[in-house]
Amino acid sequence: MDSIRALIEEVEGIIAATEGVSEEAEELDEKMAKLGSGGRFKALVKSIQSREGYSKERASKIAAAAGRAKWGAKRMAKMSAAGRK
Repeated sequence: MDSIRALIEEVEGIIAATEGVSEEAEELDEKMAKLGSGGRFKALVKSIQSREGYSKERASKIAAAAGRAKWGAKRMAKMSAAGRK
């Protein structure tokens, strides 16, 4: 019986600790640029430049490589074209 109460208290603690997390995620989604607009790419380039100390050109190449790895060459090319419009 004590082990069940301890388990219930642990679960309640986890629930209390995660309250507000979904609200923070919603706020973050609102701040992020729409996929394909180029805003996320620019933010990643800026982040790479500031954190790693790379030039803008090198940071752009790193971000493009990461995008191709995540989304594939075809989809990345489509988003790149949409971002240039």
